[in-house]
Amino acid sequence: MARIARRAAATGLLLLVAGCAATEPGGHFDPAAWGAALRGQLDRPDQLAIELGLLTATAVAAPFDHQLQQDLNEDQSFTHGSTTNGDGVAVGLGVLAVGTGIGEWIGGDGGHATEVLLESFILTDGLTELLKHTVRRDRPGGDGNDSFPSGHTSFAFSMATFLQRRIADCNDGWIADLSYLAYAPAAYVGIDRMEANRHWPTDVAFGAFLGVLCTNVVYDAHYGTAEHPGLFGVHGLSVEPVLDPDRTEISLVLRF
Repeated sequence: MARIARRAAATGLLLLVAGCAATEPGGHFDPAAWGAALRGQLDRPDQLAIELGLLTATAVAAPFDHQLQQDLNEDQSFTHGSTTNGDGVAVGLGVLAVGTGIGEWIGGDGGHATEVLLESFILTDGLTELLKHTVRRDRPGGDGNDSFPSGHTSFAFSMATFLQRRIADCNDGWIADLSYLAYAPAAYVGIDRMEANRHWPTDVAFGAFLGVLCTNVVYDAHYGTAEHPGLFGVHGLSVEPVLDPDRTEISLVLRF
């Protein structure tokens, strides 16, 4: 799969370069646009909650990584230790995301959604591979030293984030709220990687964080950072930091 992913990234990069030639000069290389998209995560509690949750999970799981991995590998209640189903789900998310982008292209968006998808994949995969070859963490099964972060998980969560954003933006009401279900199959992919003894829990949690963050930033750089009414569409629900000399925490707040 890694070889296929690299070939896909190379093909995507060529398509992206071709697409950039047709856009306004400097559009993809404007630091202000990317900086605004990155800062925009702080203004979107629905995105920030997921990103901070995954990053926090990485930090919290770190001291218990080996024990959690052993428990998951012994349990195998979801996947029975096989990566076949998880790989299939990851590919399925990718096919669905590509189909969504192509469908919107045919519908007249000029390939905008497809461009966002390709850039998200290239950024996520590029950072994943860079970290793998920099950290060089041994896999739980001892069959490699490219464990951190999980590439399958970062890919699955990148595709799921793209699908969630497009469904939420193109629909209203309960359909938009259901868009978050796109993360369920991505979570299955992560569980599959742990139960099959391919990755540590922190590999999976950080890979998920990377996929979500990169895709949200690319998406917001292209589509803007309009404010949402609240976390998961609930008015008055937000994630807020609490800072004082005695404690630092993140609180989920619902105001009436």
